[in-house]
Amino acid sequence: MRLPRRYTLRSALVLVTILGAFLGWWANRALTQRQAVAAIFEHGGQVCYAESRFPAFATWLGKDFTTRVTSVAIFQWDEREGAVRWVLADMQDMEALRSPLRKLPHLQSVQVLFNQKDEVRWLKLHFPHLRIHVIGGII
Repeated sequence: MRLPRRYTLRSALVLVTILGAFLGWWANRALTQRQAVAAIFEHGGQVCYAESRFPAFATWLGKDFTTRVTSVAIFQWDEREGAVRWVLADMQDMEALRSPLRKLPHLQSVQVLFNQKDEVRWLKLHFPHLRIHVIGGII
């Protein structure tokens, strides 16, 4: 008959250190995403999350801890006018979105309106890996 394996204090400390480093990295990633999403919302944009792999934890911890942002829309539906509208005033607002967009490593696409040619060029220049969906036309 074998006796249960004994663990030393050293192995417990190593395990706790590894677990703490992982949880710190995970929390930092989630908080960075939360700040980026808040900045996008502040400028009137919208975000789309990937489907959560852990829906029970998503309600408890919040979406930013369990899912990733995959798409950003830089326009809004205006209830009063019954149409979409561009939410950024000028290119300075686009520059203000550069940092939040860079903080989303799993971002795959950005949606813009068809009449925003300068903004589409700016997005292609600064984010060549993104798919840019032009709503209402083709550029």
